[in-house]
Amino acid sequence: MNNLFSCALDKIEIGIVLVNHQYNIVFCNEHVEKLSGRQLDNFINKKINYLIPQFGKSLFMDSLYTVLFKHNSRFFSSKIHKAFILPENPQGCDIRQNMKIEPLTVDNQAFALIQIYDVTNEVNNERKLLSFISELKKDYLEIKESEKISKELASTDTLTGLYNRNYITGYIDQILKTRTKFDKYALMFLDLDGFKKVNDGYGHTVGDIVLKKVAAILKGSLKQEYATARLGGDEFLSIIKYHDEEDLNSLASELIQKVYIPMKIGANNIQVSASVGIALVEDGIQSPSDIISRADLAMYAAKNLGKNGYCFYNKAGKSFQNINN
Repeated sequence: MNNLFSCALDKIEIGIVLVNHQYNIVFCNEHVEKLSGRQLDNFINKKINYLIPQFGKSLFMDSLYTVLFKHNSRFFSSKIHKAFILPENPQGCDIRQNMKIEPLTVDNQAFALIQIYDVTNEVNNERKLLSFISELKKDYLEIKESEKISKELASTDTLTGLYNRNYITGYIDQILKTRTKFDKYALMFLDLDGFKKVNDGYGHTVGDIVLKKVAAILKGSLKQEYATARLGGDEFLSIIKYHDEEDLNSLASELIQKVYIPMKIGANNIQVSASVGIALVEDGIQSPSDIISRADLAMYAAKNLGKNGYCFYNKAGKSFQNINN
């Protein structure tokens, strides 16, 4: 029967080591020979640290003492200790083993049953899985970044960094659908005066710089929650939430004054002015195009009345209130 048990233990793909109360090895199965690359006779009656060097450390010896004399089990993970039974020439080997130590009593004699589990394949598979997950995460982040860039490109004017016509139109549409009677919104349509002369006289490169500087003025003067877009050419549009019309007067006047300040571009001092049309978002407006058309009409009224100023659209008879700077 003992031979039967011994043969059975030799078939197990786990290293089995029995240690007595004097810390001597009294039994090893054949898998220990496979792990160590040495014959089993080399280990019998030797101290356990001869086979497993970690038992030369107090941490492991204290654990072995606890198993033998206090009958408590202990477990040591490969994640911390890597491996316990190594071949004679371990260089280049990346072996991972778990070790479990359990108390065993036979004929009133205490033994420590040491079990060595080779988990190299599991660890390698875990590494591959983690690497795969890391690559998936990297790909996901790249896709999300690409989507973000695509979304920004779809909603942003590439020259100025402001929103584009598509975005501002959708934004206005949302406001028209969700605003309450307590919300006050206005559209401010800004068009540069004399911009064609800049392009004709100094070239489109200088003209582009002027547009960027005007965009910077709008960004710096308007609150972050306001949406501002370049519609194309030298036309800009802002949707503004206001408290009273004096807010709009002050803002329009400020923008016009800032745009009128000469711009130093290279060796040139470039001066343009702005005409601004303002339309209040009121009941009865059905679509973004309705309110944009009103602001556009008010802007042209400002141009016709001398430029470098602003007008309010008044739906009563489509008249305009003009204020020139």
